[in-house]
Order: sequence, then C-alpha cells, then structure tokens
Amino acid sequence: MSAGGSRPFVIIRLAEAADDFFIEELAKKAGLTVQASAERERECALLYVAEQRERPVGFFLAWKILDELELVDIAVSSEARRQGVALSLLTWLVEFARRESCLFIHLEVRAANLAAQGLYGALGFQQVGRRAHYYRDGEDALLFRCCLREPI
Repeated sequence: MSAGGSRPFVIIRLAEAADDFFIEELAKKAGLTVQASAERERECALLYVAEQRERPVGFFLAWKILDELELVDIAVSSEARRQGVALSLLTWLVEFARRESCLFIHLEVRAANLAAQGLYGALGFQQVGRRAHYYRDGEDALLFRCCLREPI
C-alpha cells in the first residue's frame, strides 16, 4: 500500500518474532507498553508492522472480538512521521475490519493529541465519549468509534 505522492512506499505486514524488539522499543518511546511476543500468541490480537525501504517504521496492535475491533496501540517512528505511515496502518485496519464484517472499530486517544484525532476523523471515526483523568498524568482519554455497517 502506498501512502501516495512522492512519499516512500509503505508495506503493511504481519509482525514476526524478529519485529518484537522494534515494536517494544517504539512503544516505549511512545509511552506505551506492548509485549509483542505475548500479543502474537493472543488469538484475538492483530499485530502488524509498517515498512518503508525494507525497514520497520511503525506498528499497530488491535484486538478482534466477535464483530468488533479495538485499536489498542499505534505508533510511528519519529523519522517516518508525516509520511502517511499512520494513515496506511489505519486504512489497512479499516479495510481488514470491513472484510471481516466487523460492525465497529473502537479506540481511545489523548485529549491533547489533535493530530491523531484529525486523522481518525478523516477516516470516519467519531468521538463518542470521554474518560476523565484516564491516563497516569491525569489527561483525559477521548473515545472514538468508526461504524462500518449497521447492526442486523
């Protein structure tokens, strides 16, 4: 999947054991905690890596439970930001959810993370709630949901 324009081509692929260190280090830099090997073993987990020029530059972790997906974590390395990597990861996830006949994708985002909120909004996510003082530093979490189809 290409991010378009003159941006480097982005490939989205299933994470492998060789990606664990990259994922865990990038997660740590982003203030997240991901145990990649444990997630790869979890039946409901989707752990995918984005590559540019044959180098990992981002990842997402989502959980698929029945007909819903929850985006648990997403991160892009600092040198690959603003190059369409997050957009490529999220577009892949939305397309996957549609193929799997999911009804919704849920996520939470820091209230101050306006760039991520803008990206989510561009992909059809809408804010549906707020968790006050959710993060350790006291910042609120905003709850977003993307409705992929109407429930039967």
